[in-house]
Amino acid sequence: MGAIKMNLNRIFNFSEYEPRESSRAVDQPLNQLQGQVNQIQGQVNESQLQITGLQKSINAMQSLIDTIIYRQNDILVLLQQEIPLMRHDFARMQFQFEHFRSQQEQHDSEIMDIAALMDEMLQQIPEA
Repeated sequence: MGAIKMNLNRIFNFSEYEPRESSRAVDQPLNQLQGQVNQIQGQVNESQLQITGLQKSINAMQSLIDTIIYRQNDILVLLQQEIPLMRHDFARMQFQFEHFRSQQEQHDSEIMDIAALMDEMLQQIPEA
């Protein structure tokens, strides 16, 4: 019975099992394939990291674009509010300009009248 137990141990104890040469020959291409698979998996992982980085960049850019559009809309609203005020200010300045021009014309007329009076007075003064 001891011999049978020893044979069973030998059959089921894989640490004592030595693979045959043909098995090693098959293992070598499998190991090479596994190495290539591992290399490709590493490349896939690296690509996934790059894609994740690109997605973060795209999200940041989209957020920036949204902010720019929001600010643009704010500026448009402000301009729409300011344009009527600017028109009012421009109309007021035009009115003031016309008023000042009218005053200037009146002053010019008064100066011409004074100059004419001075000419008349000079003509009335006898020459010495």
